Amino acid sequence: MVGNVGSSERIDYTAIGSTVNMAARAEGLNKFYGTQLLITETVRDSAGPRFICRTMDMVVAKGTTLPILVFELLGV
Repeated sequence: MVGNVGSSERIDYTAIGSTVNMAARAEGLNKFYGTQLLITETVRDSAGPRFICRTMDMVVAKGTTLPILVFELLGV
């Protein structure tokens, strides 16, 4: 979900939900793998064949039980 969240005194435009959580988890893995930009398999599939990716690992993100593939995005 994306939109304005908060009260009349303090409001932020933000995104929330499981997709955002998964993106944050993937971003946090960059330090562990020494990479600049990791993406999930879902993002890679949505982006199409135009992008060059390297398969990194199958991980179980914190707060989940299903493993996901993560890829390093290398370029166009």
